[in-house]
Amino acid sequence: MTAVFAWVLRVLVLLFLFRLIVRLLTSSVRTAPQGPRPSPGPPATSAGTLVRDPQCGTYILESRAIALTHGERVFFCSTTCRDAWVAAHARA
Repeated sequence: MTAVFAWVLRVLVLLFLFRLIVRLLTSSVRTAPQGPRPSPGPPATSAGTLVRDPQCGTYILESRAIALTHGERVFFCSTTCRDAWVAAHARA
């Protein structure tokens, strides 16, 4: 009986050591860093088209945005962002 117990104990110790070695080897292997991910476009919505405010970066429904035609049509989430954007572009 003690010989069987000793044999089982040796097998368990060997399995434990094998598992420990495998874990140490796989944890040290890292994947190569990938390049920067492209920024996603505006989130999809069934309520309408989303536009991006150039001042703060907020996405807002085109139907609720404040539009300004400045060579091209630009949309803003608020009058504060619109005024700040106009002031910054007036200086340039």
